[in-house]
Amino acid sequence: MGNLVADLNATMFKFESGTYAVPSGTSGNWLGLVTNTEISENMNVQEVRYAGTSNRNVGIFIDGPQDYEFTVTMHPQNFRMLGYALGSIVDVSGTTNQHRMSEINSDGSYAYTSGILNPFASFTLIDQKKGVADGKHLIKTLNGCEVNSYSISASEGEVVEVEVGGMGQVLI
Repeated sequence: MGNLVADLNATMFKFESGTYAVPSGTSGNWLGLVTNTEISENMNVQEVRYAGTSNRNVGIFIDGPQDYEFTVTMHPQNFRMLGYALGSIVDVSGTTNQHRMSEINSDGSYAYTSGILNPFASFTLIDQKKGVADGKHLIKTLNGCEVNSYSISASEGEVVEVEVGGMGQVLI
């Protein structure tokens, strides 16, 4: 097994467009000073016991929906993930540029999607840990991510820390 060198590691996100979690652009966007990233997958296999088997054991396993959850812990610098958590980010230009973040309901309209019930904006999360040689990399790409939780921890004299939790659709 190769060594995963810390200075080659990166966690980033890409904006998505289209109807099925299609990342936009070729390079990732900065999340902040990421200290930890966890991506877990749950296959939700259901055990079924039924009459007609020759014993009391499980007779069949049925695949359920796959869940992909993520948690990113970081020191924020631009609070983009807060905008994803609240649902609305509006840029206002004038004498000074402003970014207004506000909460919207699920039946509200989001500027970058269309339809009657507009879903919240989704993004692609990329967690890469690179080795020192080709073939030794561990890169996880999670498409269709939405933020479920956003926690801010701020203590006097300490650096602000944020924990973002959410779910995605497809792990590549």
